[in-house]
Amino acid sequence: MKSFLSQIVVSLVATASLDAAEPPSEFLDIPWSSTPARAEELMLKRPDVKTKEMSATKLICVGGTFADYPVDRIELEFTESRLQSAPSTSPSRRAMVRMAFR
Repeated sequence: MKSFLSQIVVSLVATASLDAAEPPSEFLDIPWSSTPARAEELMLKRPDVKTKEMSATKLICVGGTFADYPVDRIELEFTESRLQSAPSTSPSRRAMVRMAFR
């Protein structure tokens, strides 16, 4: 019985810890609050990355890596001049990763 109660306590503490976890504050070392210009500046510091297109709502870069895998394109999307989401496509175009800060 004592072991069973210990397991319940451990489960409750673990669940509380997971609920308290903070969302990621950045994507590829770019803070979610970044402007398009700041995001471009930080992206261009990454190896093999070049700007393809930039506007007030979108930054598209080519080259570089995501999670240590080469990608052919990284898109950063902005709402009210603030980084909002970041879809990233692999060179094979078979896998798509989308992270969004809501």
